[in-house]
Amino acid sequence: QDLISQVYKKIYGSKIIITRMFSYTNARRSNLFQSAFAKQIVEIESKKKKYLFHGNLKSKRTFMDIDDAMNAYWLCATKGKIGEIYNIGGNKTVSIEKFLDQLIKLSKTKIITKLNRKLLRPSDVNVQIPNSNKFKKDTGWRINIRFKDSVEKLLNEIRSNFLKKFWNLMRKILYISSDVPSLNSTTLPMHDYSVIKYLKKKYQIYLLIVKTISINQKQEDLIKINLLKKKLKIKKIF
Repeated sequence: QDLISQVYKKIYGSKIIITRMFSYTNARRSNLFQSAFAKQIVEIESKKKKYLFHGNLKSKRTFMDIDDAMNAYWLCATKGKIGEIYNIGGNKTVSIEKFLDQLIKLSKTKIITKLNRKLLRPSDVNVQIPNSNKFKKDTGWRINIRFKDSVEKLLNEIRSNFLKKFWNLMRKILYISSDVPSLNSTTLPMHDYSVIKYLKKKYQIYLLIVKTISINQKQEDLIKINLLKKKLKIKKIF
């Protein structure tokens, strides 16, 4: 894309600005190692997983928050110079190991890490540190969110996403049985991490639902319940 854009600018005079965005946090992209680490921590906190698996931890990167990255894109579009190539990266340079250590410090339980050799690449880039001075000079862009705050923000957002998913599963289960009182956002705040603890304490609510349906409902409803149990894998969540 980079080279093709340069060719189109030189041959056809296309009004193009090329950005080379380096590492930033993004809770919605599960294929990034930052998000993968945070997701595993949340799964360990909720007893869904025992170990955090990782690949190469020695590689060094610059990091920035997604809000700073999106602000950079906006400034590039509004203040960037046509035809320029901009490197955009954070001020903080740390190894992936240090990034993981920072996440683990914010966890609510003990985290045991293990190397997964399948995550190791035959060839890896050990240092990715851009020079963003030209971009800062042309657009006035600056980093606003500190590294530690960004890491905490990432972990909390993934916790929130996990709870939303969990809450939606519980709603599906509760919806099937009208005999069980509904839980709603008034009694269980969706973004409150205590939801997990509450549901663990009230684990029998799941047994009650299944028992109620098994005794009172038709065979077709029992089939629906069994399919739902298999699809949602409810027990793995607790």
